[in-house]
Amino acid sequence: MLKKHGEIATKCGVDPNNVLICENGTVVTLKDGKVFKNGTVPAGDVYVDGSRLGEINAAVLRDRKIMATDGILVVIANVDIKNKELLIKPNITTRGFIQINENEAVIRKLESIAANAILEKLRTPSPNFNDIKSQITPILRDIQYRKGVISKKMVVEHLQSLIDYIDSRND
Repeated sequence: MLKKHGEIATKCGVDPNNVLICENGTVVTLKDGKVFKNGTVPAGDVYVDGSRLGEINAAVLRDRKIMATDGILVVIANVDIKNKELLIKPNITTRGFIQINENEAVIRKLESIAANAILEKLRTPSPNFNDIKSQITPILRDIQYRKGVISKKMVVEHLQSLIDYIDSRND
């Protein structure tokens, strides 16, 4: 690609002696109307993540590649673990593979499946968030593959407990 940029510059009238194909870290010096390579400096990729600038760990990059390729399905559920209650129906949010407004029936079905899975786990003697997450993930993945609704997609569960939040604020 860089070579093509150089060819375009030459076709636009730039003197071929002033067209440099450089890699990251190549030092370019402009002196007395001439341009030339003048060594290298250590350089690498810099990722900007929101307001942060710098290195991003490999796990974050891997997850971003998966989401960019496969999209994401998020189940948001408000759960009261102490009273074993699903406070409101789960909310399904998707990015990258299914348009909610064009597939409302599919979203409603996934919400129903998630709610049933959560309620089933809440009926056990000592439910916890990890158990609920473990209950939801395989069920939604199975539905995705079996029905062909959403194939090879990443399923993420995000569970919130209002009671735990309130208790932590009172401690």
